Amino acid sequence: MGSVMKNVAFLFPVVLCQLLSAAHFLRSHDHIIVAFFLLSIFLVFIKRAIAARLIQMLLTFATLVWVYTAHGLAMIRIDEGRPWIRLVVILSIVIALNVLAVFVLQTNTMKKRFRLAGDMNGQISS
Repeated sequence: MGSVMKNVAFLFPVVLCQLLSAAHFLRSHDHIIVAFFLLSIFLVFIKRAIAARLIQMLLTFATLVWVYTAHGLAMIRIDEGRPWIRLVVILSIVIALNVLAVFVLQTNTMKKRFRLAGDMNGQISS
């Protein structure tokens, strides 16, 4: 697989999670947070460690929000006697995708792209 295609394949779940998170916050009219997630998409083009870490922080925040949302919505549906299992399954997939996106940035391919310190052996690269 070519280097460009490999980067696209690795960054696809990251950008997808950024867009899903922006859409989630747009529903609650949190326009500042929406702007952060949309602008963070441009960070994938900055090949610096700080860009990767900022993306990871935003996606970790988004993961926690998805967990909170899944729990809250499931409790509401359970209290109302409405079906809730499908909701939990779907949001669990979204949560898993967010976790995957955070860890994708720790792969060797992304470490090279974002010039992250250290390699598989734990050595600091110059």
